[in-house]
Amino acid sequence: MLDGKSWNYHTDWFGVLDVVHTLLFGGYIEITDEGKSWALRQKFRRYHQKDVWEPLFEELLNIEGDAACPAIVDKTIAVLSKLVAENANVIFKEADELETLMSNEIASNRK
Repeated sequence: MLDGKSWNYHTDWFGVLDVVHTLLFGGYIEITDEGKSWALRQKFRRYHQKDVWEPLFEELLNIEGDAACPAIVDKTIAVLSKLVAENANVIFKEADELETLMSNEIASNRK
């Protein structure tokens, strides 16, 4: 879109990337023109699962044509599903701890 080329679903995918970026980095997406492609201004840290997220950002920031759902999206969903399945116990434990912290905070604010 920034190149002045035709676009269709590009704004939707950019919105998805902005949400993912905000969750990973804690701030809105910023991109930079690297000549033949667009890239994130911020670099992934080692704990970001770079091998999962970097290809998604690279492809969706540089979609050619009118692809409604590029193959990278399905691949990323499969990888994330596997990560969640492999780490379900940790995820649920941390979710329970977060729920307890939030409940305690709410209770203390009511007093």
